[in-house]
Amino acid sequence: MDDLAGILEFYRDAGVDTPLDDQPVNRLALPEPADMGPSQSPQRPAGPAGREAMPTVVATSSNDTPATGQDLPARIAEANEIARQADTIDALREALVQWDGIDLAQTVPTMVFGSGPETAALLVLADCPERQDVSGEQLWSGAGGRMVDMMLAAIGQSRADTRFAAACPWRAPGGIATDEQQAVLRPFLLRHIALSQPKIVLTFGQTALKSLTGQQGNFLKDRGRWHEIELAVTDEAMEPVAVRPTFHPHYLMKNPAQKRLTWADLLAVKSRLADGG
Repeated sequence: MDDLAGILEFYRDAGVDTPLDDQPVNRLALPEPADMGPSQSPQRPAGPAGREAMPTVVATSSNDTPATGQDLPARIAEANEIARQADTIDALREALVQWDGIDLAQTVPTMVFGSGPETAALLVLADCPERQDVSGEQLWSGAGGRMVDMMLAAIGQSRADTRFAAACPWRAPGGIATDEQQAVLRPFLLRHIALSQPKIVLTFGQTALKSLTGQQGNFLKDRGRWHEIELAVTDEAMEPVAVRPTFHPHYLMKNPAQKRLTWADLLAVKSRLADGG
């Protein structure tokens, strides 16, 4: 089971966060021979002009789980309104805990909303907590955290002057939040960043960047350059914040040759911080 979870984490860190099917497909297996016997082919009733009638699809719903799919725009709008009303990090966290519009709140026991000073010039964004974070309730407390500490030290930063946040503050099954979960959590993430008032957001990995921007891009092209997001600092005013994507620490631990590219990103962050953001 640990090996399977490790493979999923490796895929996540490499940016593979969208499955193509619910079940794996063995592309090398020979197909089963088709049975063309008449007795094995059930007939559908004939429709108009002798054509076969299409099977009827019946939609079902359940009130036992949080609503999904068709009401997604309504839940995003509700999340926007709830997040907008929070005027502190603690109030925002409590509002998310109390909200019933995200299924992870009912299925994952521990939330790791963020850590570090409430306001900081640099905010580091992860996709979701590590396994070790779930027990300690602090982001980046495992092996990845040690690399993060070294990355920050290399540019004259530390945990004491850096805000940490997670796009999904619960550790979703497999370590990857679904597209729908990312969409409904995005208003809380944007409000978290607005309240933290960073000059720069450093994102780790493709999923964190996608959660932040709401766009599915090409991570290898997006990394290595500056991006910008607009945040609502008041009900009337928007303010731009610089975003720098780089590789996820776990990906770097498995692919050390990519550290040189991350070093270039860190130097760009250091230079921009020195210039006041």
